[in-house]
Amino acid sequence: MIFRLCPILFVVFVIPLSVFAESDDTEEDKRPKTERNLWQRILPRTGDIEGTVYQHDTDTPLVEAEVRIVETDQSEKTGEDGTFRFTEIPVGKYTLSISHSTHIIEIPVGKYTISISGPTHGTPTEIPIEIRAGKVLRGRFYPGAAVPFINTTDSGDIDGYVYDQTTGQPLVEAEVRFVEINVSGKTDVSGNFQFVGIAVGTHTLSITHPTYKTPTTLKVEITAGDTAQVKIYLGAAVRLETIVVEGQRLPPTVSRKEIRGSELIRIPGAGRDALKGLTTLPSIGIPNDLFGILYIRGSAPGETLLYLDRTPLGYPFHYGGLFSTINSDSIENIRIYAGGYGAEFGLDSQSVIDIRSREHSKKQWSGATDLNIISPAGFLEAKIGDKGYASAAGRFTIHNLILGAFFDWTLPTWSDYQLKFAYEISAKHHLTLNGLGATDHFDFSEAVAEGPDSAFYFKNGFEAEGIHLRSIFTDKLSSHLSLTRSHNFLNIHFGSTSRQDDQPENEGALEGFLYDIKVNTPMYTLREDVSYKLTPTLQLEPGFLLALSPAESLTHTSSPGKIDFESEEAPVWTQKLDEFDYTFRRAEGYLQARYDPLSFLSIALGTRFDYLNLTDELSIQPRGSLSFT
Repeated sequence: MIFRLCPILFVVFVIPLSVFAESDDTEEDKRPKTERNLWQRILPRTGDIEGTVYQHDTDTPLVEAEVRIVETDQSEKTGEDGTFRFTEIPVGKYTLSISHSTHIIEIPVGKYTISISGPTHGTPTEIPIEIRAGKVLRGRFYPGAAVPFINTTDSGDIDGYVYDQTTGQPLVEAEVRFVEINVSGKTDVSGNFQFVGIAVGTHTLSITHPTYKTPTTLKVEITAGDTAQVKIYLGAAVRLETIVVEGQRLPPTVSRKEIRGSELIRIPGAGRDALKGLTTLPSIGIPNDLFGILYIRGSAPGETLLYLDRTPLGYPFHYGGLFSTINSDSIENIRIYAGGYGAEFGLDSQSVIDIRSREHSKKQWSGATDLNIISPAGFLEAKIGDKGYASAAGRFTIHNLILGAFFDWTLPTWSDYQLKFAYEISAKHHLTLNGLGATDHFDFSEAVAEGPDSAFYFKNGFEAEGIHLRSIFTDKLSSHLSLTRSHNFLNIHFGSTSRQDDQPENEGALEGFLYDIKVNTPMYTLREDVSYKLTPTLQLEPGFLLALSPAESLTHTSSPGKIDFESEEAPVWTQKLDEFDYTFRRAEGYLQARYDPLSFLSIALGTRFDYLNLTDELSIQPRGSLSFT
């Protein structure tokens, strides 16, 4: 049996069979093909060529142009769009001959175009080409031109529009130029521009327009055989450098509103303060001028979660609304989830304000300062190589230093800071380190003291740090892992007592009013959010959060008991000492599906599991939401 099979295998795999695969030669596809034996079909040693033939002086596709491979004498005429294709060409070097019998001239007249055709020279244009195994040679052909062939095999195209951000109208005659290759063009009446045959890689586009004095640059990624589609919005005249680039419309996120920091600081009455600009929106406010907690209308103050780059933000304003605790120049955008969001946020929160700071800079160094005699502030950012970014921002008070030289006054002080370092470890992993903090403080003990044991002291603040790893494993699978530490503290000391740093050890000897409170609530959290796209419109989102909070507080009060105004005896002072020390442990997890069937519709449905050691109970919360954008 073995000896009988060997001749059969020899005939099948070695002897050339000069036949075509009839299933490939249908009425719909009669393109020229080269004969191949069965061995070549198993291990291909052929390639294809496809392209478009244009008239070189008008860039118009040539119809019925004859394209011929000289060595194999295969020929084909171009279609209505000027395209042709040869398949299964053996590997090697060939000469492509292109000829056309007519020359077409198109003349625009008003709303119409007059096309005039006439005879042209019959000399074919011969172009050398090379076919490689398993590859498709793509190109644009211009018979009679000085450069008759543009190879687009390892190149791509770009198709875009330029708009005015304020009016939304297309910008005509805007110059769009590739910086690296010195190729340029201008937008038409619809704001459109197109470039073809651009080398694969990252390129820099420079956009200029008479309305904007400063050129705007942005990065675009060109991939082989693809057309990059972009929409570019040049900013308002007051901020010529502002630009927004959109590759495609982002799918809506449930109940989310996203506002750029640059837009918020331009709101009248906000004083270039982005968080104050939030309070001017219809659905966001603060309870009053002395209680500066942002909240979404429909929820109570304190039920809104605040984040800065996935790190908890203690409170948004100094002294309830004087200045925000985050530098406005460092804010990239703010995402507002006004209730009805998915399962990824929060245990019992009713709304979320998620602040994202900048993590890219076009310049090597840049910054902004706010110089005044009360509370100067500054922001500085820098590029670190091609993959890194660092920024620092801060605010402090100097009025006591200035006024102290003339008056014996002590005024309240405040300060805040934000630090950030971002680095692209690889194409799939991005690392971010950040830190932030704020303090509000005053000590009027000497100004109001009636004796050596009187105090009038207040100190409130927070500090937080975070390590974040964002990973894109595949086009479908991504994750965001965060390890954070946050610490909120409060120290109030009013009344007749020793200095604020002393512990009230001799409570029984105290007489007089006393209100002394010390609160420390550090929290350590590990958070992971995963996203997996099942289809372009459906994705699965699991995640978890583990938190540990060793909280402690101490409250010492002294107040008069029942006072008998008819008695000459001194009132009896009642003292209370409350001490709290407990370590909270919390575990949360969620699983939800997000479905975007239409460009304006987003649906999220899932459930969240929460466990708190204080109650020792597991809570299951179904979450669902429907959003129209």
